[in-house]
Amino acid sequence: PTIVAIGGTHGDEYEGPVGLKNLINALDPAGLVAGRLIVIPVLNVPAFRANRRDSPLDGANMNRVFPGNERGTITQRIARFLTDEVLPRADVVIDLHSGGAGFEIIRCMSFHRVDDPETYAAFKETALLFGTPFVMIYTSGMGSGLLTEEAEAMGKITIGSELGYGASTDLAGVRWAQEGTRNVMRHYGL
Repeated sequence: PTIVAIGGTHGDEYEGPVGLKNLINALDPAGLVAGRLIVIPVLNVPAFRANRRDSPLDGANMNRVFPGNERGTITQRIARFLTDEVLPRADVVIDLHSGGAGFEIIRCMSFHRVDDPETYAAFKETALLFGTPFVMIYTSGMGSGLLTEEAEAMGKITIGSELGYGASTDLAGVRWAQEGTRNVMRHYGL
C-alpha cells in the first residue's frame, strides 16, 4: 500500500509540516514492513516561505485550484503535478491543514460524506486513527478545487484535518499529525 501525507497546502499552517518532518526524522526505513510512504511536508513552498495562505507569486489558494493546469500559474502547475504524478500512486491520502492566521476551527480530522458504505467506513476508520477530539463529516462540493475532492474522485481513501489555528504551532496538532500518520501506516501494513 502507498500512503501520501501532505502538509503546507496553505503557507500559514504549521502543524502538518512540523509533524510530518518529525515523522520523517523519527522513521527508520529498515523498520518498514511493506509498502510506500510519500511525504510532502510543504506542498505550497512559495506561500510557506511568505507565511501566507495564498501564493505570493500568483495570489492563488492552492486548495481551490485542483486538478490544476500544467500551463497555468505556479500554483496551478504544482496542483497538476500532484494530480498527475503523486495522487495516482496513492491508496490513502492524508491532507493536513490548520486554520492558519485567519481562522480558528475545531481540532478535528475530516472527510466527505459518501454514499458507498464501504468507502464511508474506510474514511471513518482512517480518520479515527489520529485520535483528535472530533471528526467532522462534511458535504463535498464537487468542482470546488479541493485536494481531497480530487483524491476522492480517483477512488482514494482520503481524509483531511484542522490541527491548529493562529499561524502558530499547536503542540497537540503536531502530535496528531505525526502520530496519526504513523497510526495510519500501522493500520495499512507499512
